[in-house]
Amino acid sequence: MLVSRTVSAEILWEWDMGELPSGWWANEYWDFPDTGALSFVHAQTSGSYSVSELAEMRSDTMTVPAGVDTMVVTVFDTWEWDGWYTTGESNCCIWLRVMVPGGDYYTIEFDSHGWGFKESGQPMNAAVEVPLAAGQQFYLYFYSYAGASYGAMAEMLWTVDHLVITDTGGTSLQRSTWGSIKSVF
Repeated sequence: MLVSRTVSAEILWEWDMGELPSGWWANEYWDFPDTGALSFVHAQTSGSYSVSELAEMRSDTMTVPAGVDTMVVTVFDTWEWDGWYTTGESNCCIWLRVMVPGGDYYTIEFDSHGWGFKESGQPMNAAVEVPLAAGQQFYLYFYSYAGASYGAMAEMLWTVDHLVITDTGGTSLQRSTWGSIKSVF
């Protein structure tokens, strides 16, 4: 049986991250210039101890609309991290999680763990598919972390320009598909 997929990616939610959206929360490690939500975390130690900084941002709780059974969350962002060590180690990571209260979560994640690194991510659109049913509640959780221990440094700069949540469309048998099947014979 041949089935054609019709995708109509309807935009369910969309945010320009040049300001903190209404109902959202962010800690002191986030700033909102015109270029998008910006977090900077830095951890450095020269002694025999560990330090870290964590930037967090959380959306308000949203409800999946009727007729939607799977969503795609897409984040448009750039990031840079840097780290070094003398005797210890450094690490950085960023997450965007789609959290279901009391249940599962779905993650877009970039991380680096080690003894020295310098890397940046070009402008991108990373996405995660989220199989939630109509009526389910969820929220978005942004996490940016830098940690250093025993003579090391780590820092992370993350800019979130834009965020979009769409449905995934549907699957159906189209008239044109049946016409194509008949024309083969």
